[in-house]
Amino acid sequence: VTGMAGLAGLKKDIDRNPILSPDCTRVTCPEGWLPFQGKCYYFSPSTKSWDEARKFCQENYSHLVIISNFAHGSPRVYWLGLNDRNREGDWRWLDGSPITLSFWDPQEPNNLHNEDCASMNKGGTWNDLSCDKTTYWICERKCSC
Repeated sequence: VTGMAGLAGLKKDIDRNPILSPDCTRVTCPEGWLPFQGKCYYFSPSTKSWDEARKFCQENYSHLVIISNFAHGSPRVYWLGLNDRNREGDWRWLDGSPITLSFWDPQEPNNLHNEDCASMNKGGTWNDLSCDKTTYWICERKCSC
């Protein structure tokens, strides 16, 4: 998610501006998905583990959201497409890229109880959680024009 006031405002911004992609005159997203800046976003109405959320996104030709600039708070806790499962402390996005900026809560990530998956808290900061915990998620995909 880039170039926006924050994750909390993303859904509101999308609802107000159905056509936000500079490359397209009309953005097309699947039913239930919302367009924003050339991508489509799916805000889950229910909770899943990190792996279940990732699988849902993959089955819908998308991935868990990748944050590349500051995102303000949101009304829920959401999974991010970020984990350190391959090597403890080496946090990577699902596309394999390392985090270039981060918004960890103070004292996070702490790997308490083997926490290897990242979530965004209601305040917009990040926390590491057990990947088996269930929370909401956001899928991100390219949209068609």
